[in-house]
Amino acid sequence: MSRLVGVLLALAAAASLVPLGASAQSPPQPQIRVVDLMPAFFRAWDEGTGKPLEERLRLFKELVLRPNRAVYDYSEFQLDDPHLAWYFDDVAPLVPQMRGVTAQVNGSLPAAERRFTGAFPDLKPVTIYFMPSLLHFDGQTRQGTLYFGVDSLAAYYGDRVNVPVLATHELFHVYHFQVNPHTFGETGSTHSAVWSQAWSEGLATYVSQRLNPGASRTDVLFSADLGALSDERIRALACAMEPKLGSSAESDANPFFDAGRHPAGLPARGGYLVGLLVAADAGRTRSLRELALLNAADSEAQVRSGVHRLCAGG
Repeated sequence: MSRLVGVLLALAAAASLVPLGASAQSPPQPQIRVVDLMPAFFRAWDEGTGKPLEERLRLFKELVLRPNRAVYDYSEFQLDDPHLAWYFDDVAPLVPQMRGVTAQVNGSLPAAERRFTGAFPDLKPVTIYFMPSLLHFDGQTRQGTLYFGVDSLAAYYGDRVNVPVLATHELFHVYHFQVNPHTFGETGSTHSAVWSQAWSEGLATYVSQRLNPGASRTDVLFSADLGALSDERIRALACAMEPKLGSSAESDANPFFDAGRHPAGLPARGGYLVGLLVAADAGRTRSLRELALLNAADSEAQVRSGVHRLCAGG
């Protein structure tokens, strides 16, 4: 799972806007609104099977792109015929896994949404899109809306993706910033101090585990290596992190939070695991919502003492 929710300052503002003219009698917005573009994708795909490329392109544009023009109106999407033809070739082997991801959206995600809003009833309305991202992203936020690229999820995780866990993790990032933006610093979590990123990602991972009964450590970390890490290597990971906790340099954070980097001899994204263990310890005496509301000073103290304890072998 990439650090797809950078917790931007615009997130809270966009999520809290009330349309002009809204009255007290207006029906309340659902806290979580899911928009699933995948049925349109599968219809275009299935109807185009065995047909000439021109017909497949026409179906994709007619059923997927044109009805959702605003979703695809960003420079990252190259929608000319040569790029779409390339996409059809690359996505073809992923379609079975994409059907599996979509089955989770329809089957197990609604219960996860109910558990989330039960734990965080003050969540402001959030819209989640599940869509073909043309293999550009597995997830991202734009103006307070979450977007998941089902094709990229299938490419990165195959059958291992757990949609309720993933959605819970990213929804918590949105909620956390709504209720407690100062925890992340002025520039957002991806450029905050290492301790802040450990708290943000660890707490989101802990919440995804607590709110998805049966989810294993491997499930919530999206990593078999991290899920099976021994106590000795967890200690080594915590000891490697401890001197970096106050640093805001990406070169210090990336080995612990970037999937492409890792300390020598240790798995990538180990900061998620250390943060999970710190948050779980804090959760022994606090509710999930109390953890989300913990101020920056107390969050930092929690991380520093937790990492020190893990490094000492406690």
